Amino acid sequence: MKTTGYVGIAFSAMYSANEIYNACSVGRVSECKQTTFREIGKFTGGIAGGALGAPICTALGITGPWNIVGCAVGLSIIGTGAGTYFGESVGDILYNIIEKKR
Repeated sequence: MKTTGYVGIAFSAMYSANEIYNACSVGRVSECKQTTFREIGKFTGGIAGGALGAPICTALGITGPWNIVGCAVGLSIIGTGAGTYFGESVGDILYNIIEKKR
């Protein structure tokens, strides 16, 4: 199970790197910068959201090995989705703040 998580993180990192590469290889600087902020935000938000699954289940007092696994998997999936969405939004906000200062 631990290895599967690492494989998922690696695929997510490769996807983000590919999106950044595709945006930057076209030659549009503004799109390259915005995509970089957005993809880094999505990646870090997804990792952070997914990592919260097991601690939340423990904090809720869920017991039993299969109950904890089911809860952790479910909340990790939900947390990853929410974290990805939130991270993308934060990336866009940071891009707008930083680029407007220039």
